[in-house]
Amino acid sequence: MQIVSSSSCSVAPCRPVVFADTIYYATTDCFDSDRQSYVSNSFTDDNYVLFDRFHSGNCSLQSYYETRVVVASGECLPYALSGITGKKNFSAIALVLKDGSVNVQFFSGVSCASRPKSTSTPSVKTVTNHTCYMSNHWYAGVNSPQTLSSVTTGNVSKTTTASSSDDDTIVHQLGVESDSSGWRLQGATLITVIVVSAALTLGFVAFIIWRRRSKKKKQLQRGSQFVQTDSSIAMMEPDDQVYLAKPPSTRQFQPQSSSTCSTIPE
Repeated sequence: MQIVSSSSCSVAPCRPVVFADTIYYATTDCFDSDRQSYVSNSFTDDNYVLFDRFHSGNCSLQSYYETRVVVASGECLPYALSGITGKKNFSAIALVLKDGSVNVQFFSGVSCASRPKSTSTPSVKTVTNHTCYMSNHWYAGVNSPQTLSSVTTGNVSKTTTASSSDDDTIVHQLGVESDSSGWRLQGATLITVIVVSAALTLGFVAFIIWRRRSKKKKQLQRGSQFVQTDSSIAMMEPDDQVYLAKPPSTRQFQPQSSSTCSTIPE
């Protein structure tokens, strides 16, 4: 899911989108609610990682420009779609750990077979307090506790929904074709469209990427490989700049030592 500012809201019909040889369906819906509640109501059966992004390093409200959500399934999923949510295609693998921290890897292209462009590992304290770290506010949504990674122990609570005055929100949903593989079809029926006034001028655009069917599931190995400190967090921009931080050599999460993040062109 991607949420960005928009000056208008209009419903668009469903259209197919191909990503990594898998067909997704994108629709545009409008709703009038805060983004935290919308995300929580959208992913009722899945764990997810949500992060509000800011231009300023101190996450000032005036510098907010988008919200991103990645389903924490441990599988390779679309993060940015060329021509829809960004200039290029990007993929991501995300997990919510039992202690409430999260682990996300970002990859260039439509697969997660190459070296990740960046890895984000905000600690449980950062996620719980939603403090500003690397120009992001982090949240962990837990709707399926039994699927949390067992690498750590501790109490996990659902994300606290933050209040917001956001209006006139546009949502681009992505459903996925289903067959005998057993994957659930999650699509437009999950979200009720709320009609909003055309006079509203400030809103958000969200692109929801649902679970996809794929015979080539890209699962994360769950064990001691996960990193849970803030020292190596970095964010991948869906444009021509990448904030890089010691990516591991494979698509699985690898232990990382602390280092300084740097900005480099792709």
